[in-house]
Amino acid sequence: GLFSQTLLRLRSGNPGFQAAHVMEVCAQFQSLKKSPAEVSALYRAMTEDLRARPGVQAATYTWVTPLTDFAAKAIVHSAAEAHLDHSIDYNDVGDGYFSTMGTRLLAGREFTADDHDRSTCVLNESAAHTLFPGGSALGETVMAKAKEDQDPLKATCRIVGLVEDAHYANLRDPAPPTLYFPAGTAKITDSDYTTNLVFLIRSHTDAEAIAAYRATLARYAPDTGVMTFLPVRDQVDQSLGSERLIAILTNVFAAIALLLSAIGIFGLLALRVQERIPEFGVRIAVGATRSHLLRMILGDALRMVLVGSVCGLALTALVFTFIRRFLYGTSPADLRIALTSLAVLIAVALVAAALPAYRAAALDPMQALRSE
Repeated sequence: GLFSQTLLRLRSGNPGFQAAHVMEVCAQFQSLKKSPAEVSALYRAMTEDLRARPGVQAATYTWVTPLTDFAAKAIVHSAAEAHLDHSIDYNDVGDGYFSTMGTRLLAGREFTADDHDRSTCVLNESAAHTLFPGGSALGETVMAKAKEDQDPLKATCRIVGLVEDAHYANLRDPAPPTLYFPAGTAKITDSDYTTNLVFLIRSHTDAEAIAAYRATLARYAPDTGVMTFLPVRDQVDQSLGSERLIAILTNVFAAIALLLSAIGIFGLLALRVQERIPEFGVRIAVGATRSHLLRMILGDALRMVLVGSVCGLALTALVFTFIRRFLYGTSPADLRIALTSLAVLIAVALVAAALPAYRAAALDPMQALRSE
């Protein structure tokens, strides 16, 4: 129950983007004999062409895609507080990125086709609160440089927009402060063709997105290959692979445990009813009702469940510390899940006890006394 609740909360939470109906495909432009400016123009031209294709609602491109467990870091400070450095994630994205991904624009504007360099930037909520606590970030200037020595990032930019927080590394951790730059010539130059940008296509169906990209690629870069198409919703599911595996395994083991419990209760009660047939005959002969016998057998089953549940809850309490780190949005001591699990166990026990109880209630007292 706890692991299933964890998976449900991770899937139903707001990651800061809308994964449904968005297809991603990585460009393969290493073989092109073009300058960084020409490759940057190619990305823009292909994006405009994609937007005009049938079934395509929006299109853009990005350096880092969501939930790939990767986030580049930059040292950022505001112009007003140049002495105060902050470690902030950053990403390079194309124009229309936030509308394509369904990330809400809170203030200002998102990037347009006129934003070609890193003189403009967009912050998410967390970055705005980090860099400008208590003040407005829109229109302010920030300076950024790469945290890693091998990353050539160095920029001074004016903040033109604020967007909601979005998860990039994983869904468990809070969305980090993030700085967005326009993915232009500077990004292509930095990557030196070793890192291609990823096209993102929002469409009514996956087939329409795939057909649109193939047609656009055939028009603008027919000699380049096509990487695997990956729906963003599948990337979200892949990021939850370990949580999904744990939930499936624990549910399978729980089902096996319930089955074994039902078989054990049924077998034990059936044996006890067989041994007590003479006793039940005497009870019926002296006035016991069949409902009384039913209550007796079902009471035996419930007593077994009670003892087993107390032991089970005690054992669960011993592993609280161990399982806590695997949970998200729920506590190991969640009373609602514990009571639900107990209710399921009681229901299974009553079903398992029903046949032996019915057999005891249906006894003929004369036949029972004869067997004695």
